[in-house]
Amino acid sequence: MGRSVRWQSINVATQVVLQIVFLRVLGAYLVPGEWGLMGIALAIVGIIEIFAQIGVGPSLIQRKNLEERHIAAAFWLSTLLGIVFTAAIYFAAPAVANIYGDMALVPVLRWIGLSFTLAGLALVPRSILLRRMDFQSLFWSSLSSMLLANWVVGIGMAIAGYGLWSYAVALIVQNALLGVNFWWRARVRIRGGMPWAALQPLLRYGTGSTLFNVFNYGATKLDVLVLGYFLPGTAESRMARTGLYERGTYVMGLPITMLGKLSDSVLFSGMSSVQSDPKALERIFLAGVYYVMWLVVPGVVLLELYSREVVLLLLGPALLGSVPIVQILMLGVLVRGLVKVCDALVRAVDAVWAAAAIKGGFMLWVTAAAWWGATIGLEAVAWGVVAGTVLQCAFMLGLTSRRVGVRAGRILRKAIPGLVVGALAGLGGVAGYALPEDWGVARLALGSAAAGLVLLGGTIAAPWIFAQGEHALLADLAGKLPDGRLKSRWSRPSKAGGAAAALGMLLALGSPELSGQSATPTAITTPEPVLIGPPEPGQCSPAVDRLQVTAFETELQGIPFQEKRLEAMFTWTQNRCLTTYAATRLLHNLDDEVQKLDLACHIVSKMKHPEQASELASTFNLKRYRQRFETWLGQTNFAPW
Repeated sequence: MGRSVRWQSINVATQVVLQIVFLRVLGAYLVPGEWGLMGIALAIVGIIEIFAQIGVGPSLIQRKNLEERHIAAAFWLSTLLGIVFTAAIYFAAPAVANIYGDMALVPVLRWIGLSFTLAGLALVPRSILLRRMDFQSLFWSSLSSMLLANWVVGIGMAIAGYGLWSYAVALIVQNALLGVNFWWRARVRIRGGMPWAALQPLLRYGTGSTLFNVFNYGATKLDVLVLGYFLPGTAESRMARTGLYERGTYVMGLPITMLGKLSDSVLFSGMSSVQSDPKALERIFLAGVYYVMWLVVPGVVLLELYSREVVLLLLGPALLGSVPIVQILMLGVLVRGLVKVCDALVRAVDAVWAAAAIKGGFMLWVTAAAWWGATIGLEAVAWGVVAGTVLQCAFMLGLTSRRVGVRAGRILRKAIPGLVVGALAGLGGVAGYALPEDWGVARLALGSAAAGLVLLGGTIAAPWIFAQGEHALLADLAGKLPDGRLKSRWSRPSKAGGAAAALGMLLALGSPELSGQSATPTAITTPEPVLIGPPEPGQCSPAVDRLQVTAFETELQGIPFQEKRLEAMFTWTQNRCLTTYAATRLLHNLDDEVQKLDLACHIVSKMKHPEQASELASTFNLKRYRQRFETWLGQTNFAPW
C-alpha cells in the first residue's frame, strides 16, 4: 500500500509543479484584469460544479458494499446533471456578467461551462480508480492530459496572443483528455439504464457531502466574488485589484492544494475502509496530524520569510502587489493543515452534516470579511479570512475529537514536532537576508539551503525533539538509509517510542484486509518484539531483525509481480528466526488479501510456542478465516483459538 501512496504523492507533486510553471508562463502574457475575470469565472463554475455532482463521487468511494447498480445510477445521474448545468450556465451567463458590469464574462462562462458535462462523464471512472487506490493510473492520466492541454494548447495559444482564452481552452481540453484516460484505465462497464432504487443510498450521503464541499469550496472563492462586485472604482480597476487578491490566494493555496489532493484521495479512501474500527481511525488520524504538520509548518515559515521572492518566481513582477496579501493569508495555512486531516475523517465516518454546518459558518464569515474589507483594503480582507480559519479549525478539532474519542489537547500535541521543525527552518532561513533584496531567487535559494542545514543539524543533535509519542519520522526514514552514523542516530531517538508505527499505518491506508478486518497496527507498534521460532545465537535481536527486514524489503522492490514476491517471502521466512515486527513488515509488502493471509498462516504454523502463535493469530484475526486456516493447523500441534 505504501507503493500506492508514493504514486499519489508523485501525482500530486507533478500536477502542482506543472501547473505552477504553466501559470507562470501565462503570467508573461496575461494582465491583472484578465486574471480577475478568469478568477471570477472559475469561482462561479467551481461552486456550481459541486452541485452538478451532488456528492456522487464521494458516495462511490465511501460506500462499503458497492454494486453494479450503484455505479450505473451514479453514471446516469452525473451525466444528466452535467448536461443540465452546462445549459443553465449558458443561458445565465449574460445575467451574471451584468452583475459584475463586464460583458466579457459571457463567452468565458459559456465556454468553461462545458466542464460540467465533461466532469459528469468522467466522475464514475475517476471515483472507481480512487476507490481502488490506483494512483498509478491517476498519475499517468493527469500527466498526459496536462502536458497536451497546458503545454501544447495553452502555451501555444498564449504565444499566439489569445490572452485569457489560452487558459480557458487549455482547461476544457485537459478535462476532456482526463475523461478519456479515466474510462480507458478504469475499465468500468455501465449496464442497463437508470436503476432508480439505487439512487437513494448514494444521495443520502451525497447530499451531505455536497453541502460540505459547497461550503468548503465557497469559503475559498466567495471572497474573490464579493471583491469583484463590491470593490470601489470602474469595472477595469475592480478586476485588476480582484486579480491581485486572487493571485495572492493562489500562492497561499499551493501547500493546501497538495494537502487537499492527498487527503481527498489517500486519507479519505483509507479512513473510509476502517470507518467501523475506532482504534484504527484514531491511529490514522493522529499519524496524519503529525506528518502533515511536519510538512506544512517549515514551508509556511519559508514562504513568510520570502513572500516577495516567491511571488516574483511564481507570478512575475506585474503581480508584486499581491505580496502583502500572501504574507497575511499564509498565517492561516498553519491551521489549515489540521483542518484538512479533520476533513478527511469526518467525511470517512459520515459526519458530513455536522461538518457542513461548520463549513457554512466559515463561508459566511469569509463573505462578511470580504464585504467589510472591500472599502478598507485587501489586507483587511486577508486578516478577516485568517481569523475565520482559526475559528473553523477550533470547531473542526472539537467535532473530530468527539468522533474518534481523542481529546483536542492530544491532537494538538501531535503538531509540536512540526512547530519545532518550523522554528529551526526560520532560524536558518534568515540567512538569505544577508543578500540584497534585488537578488530575488538567490536569496530564496540561500535561505532554503541554510534552513535545511540547520534542520539536519537539529536532527543529529537531538532527534527525540522531532518525535511525539509513538510517532517519529526520523526513525521511519532511518530504515531507508544505508548503514552509518546518521542511520544509527535517527533510528533510536531516546524519547520516540515505537517510531515506525505511524508511517507504516499511514502507508497502509485503504487496505481492508489489514484495517477493516484485523488489528494489524497493534502488531506494528509492539514495543518489544516477540520471537517466532527457535532462537539462533546472534540472529534474533531486534536490531539485527530490523536490518535484515529492511534489506529484504529492498530486494522485494525489484520484484514487480505479487506472486513472485510471495514466493520470495516464503523462501526467506522458511528457516529464519522472526519477530512479530518482522512478520508485520513483510505482510505490508503484499496487497492481495489471500496472499497476505497465506503468508500469515505460514508464519504462525512455524511457531514452536502456542502462546506466541495464539498472539499472532489473534493479531491478524485469523479466526475469521478458520476454514481456510485449518489446512495450516495440520502442520502444528495447537489451536490458536
